[in-house]
Parts: sequence; C-alpha cells; structure tokens
Amino acid sequence: MLQPNFLESEYYSCFHTDLQNIPSFLFAPSRQVVLFVEKGSALVSVNEKEHRARENVMFFIQPDSEIKLIKHTKDFKVFFVSFLRSILHEVGQRLEPRFFGLLFHKVHWFVIPEARDSVRGFCSLFEYAYKDKRNPFRHDVITSLIEVFIKGIYGVVLEYYPDLKSNDTLRIQTLFKRFMFLLENNYMTEHRVQFYAEQLCISTKYLTQICRRVLEKTPKALIDYKLFSTALGMLDRTDKTIQEVSNALGFPDQSYFSRFFKRCMGVSPVYYRQNPGKVHVPAFEEF
Repeated sequence: MLQPNFLESEYYSCFHTDLQNIPSFLFAPSRQVVLFVEKGSALVSVNEKEHRARENVMFFIQPDSEIKLIKHTKDFKVFFVSFLRSILHEVGQRLEPRFFGLLFHKVHWFVIPEARDSVRGFCSLFEYAYKDKRNPFRHDVITSLIEVFIKGIYGVVLEYYPDLKSNDTLRIQTLFKRFMFLLENNYMTEHRVQFYAEQLCISTKYLTQICRRVLEKTPKALIDYKLFSTALGMLDRTDKTIQEVSNALGFPDQSYFSRFFKRCMGVSPVYYRQNPGKVHVPAFEEF
C-alpha cells in the first residue's frame, strides 16, 4: 500500500491503495468516500453487502461505512478519495433531487466507456491539486473538481435513469435537499417527522408529499432506514451492547429499540447478532 500523506483535520484526502489498513477516521460520519478501481479485481463488502470490484467500477460510499476486502487479485488497486460531506452539500444544492437521493443509497457504479477518460482525468487532476499544498486556491480548485465530477456523473446517469429528471419546482427540490441534510445531521437524536418539518418551516403533510414525489418514500421511511442502517453497522462492527446501541441512536429505552429493529428486520437485534449472515437484510427499496 502506498502510504497516504494527510492530517485527520484535512477537508479531503486521496491516495492509491489495495484497501488494506485504511485509517478509520476516513470513514467517519462527516466524510464521503469515492473509490475508483484502477486495476485487478476483488470481492468487497460495504456495510455487509458484497460487490464485485473490477476495472471501470466506482464506489460512492456514505459516511460511517465499513469496507471489508474479502478476496482480491495480487494487482488489485484503487484510487481512494475522501472529502468532507459539507463539500457534497455545496454541490448538491445544484443537482436534481432524485439524483441527489440516488447518491445517498447507490454504492456500486459501473463507469461506461464514454466516461472512462473523464474519470481518469478527474483522478489525475484531484491528485495533483491535493499535493499542490502551496496553492492558495487549493480548496477552491478541489471543490470545483468534485462539483465537476458529480455533475459529470449526473449527466451520464440521466441517459440511463431518465425518470430522475424532475419537473418539480425549485422550491420542492430545495426543500427535499435540505431535508436530506437535516436527516444526515440529526437522525441520531431526532426521529420525528415533525422536527424536520418544523426546521423547514412546512407542515408534516407537505414534507410527506415532497418525499413521495421525489423518491416515492415517506419521510418516516427515510428516517427509519437511516436509523436501521446505522444500527446494523453498530451491531456488526462494534462491541456495543444492545442498550448502548439504543442509547447512541436516541431511543428512549432498549425495549423500544428492539421493537423498532424487529419491525424493520423481522428478528430482534439479539437474534441478528447471534446469527451473522443468516438473516435477510432489507434494501433501501424495501422500506
């Protein structure tokens, strides 16, 4: 593995790696991760879901995720990019909300032939800008590169997901994006749809209409999915007790959390932890 040269406090980082021994803080709740497979192949698990990694594949990974390298070829290598979620927030204000929603739950992306040169160019430019630490405009350059890259994905995706292009008003698009970021920053302490509606200065009914129109999901389903996904991660990757997981996610007591988990999963958190890999984990579409 090529050793990265960065500080934990930096807004962004990049390096070439075989995905072994990645510092845990790069997957913190505040950081977005993008991986570009440069060569070789591997079987990779992201939050317990397996994906085939090979050339021309990209991973868009949400904050606080777990990546496991299950098996790989000797020449397997990826270009690893990590940046603060706030940078995505800046870019996201100018994206279609349906595409923005897609970024929150789609992990595995295949880079079509027409876009491969653009992806390689982005990696080269990002690495150059990242290393050019004497440039007083470095942050602006890197933020602009991320924006161009995300918009490049957006332009290509629209050809394959034409229903992502929305006829929604600017107000609906803006409110949906604001809701998604409020959710990202508050889901561990605020589970009520009313809280998010009040923050947006709209009614719960209108927020429900917005979420159904954009993602065909209720705001409650989006809140529950976020809580459930985080709970799975804690149960899988930490030694926290069920009570500690419940407390961390803001549930009033362990019993309440257990009922919530069983409603989502079909089994209790105790049973899930005692039977790893034997229980179906519902996908985003099932919420």
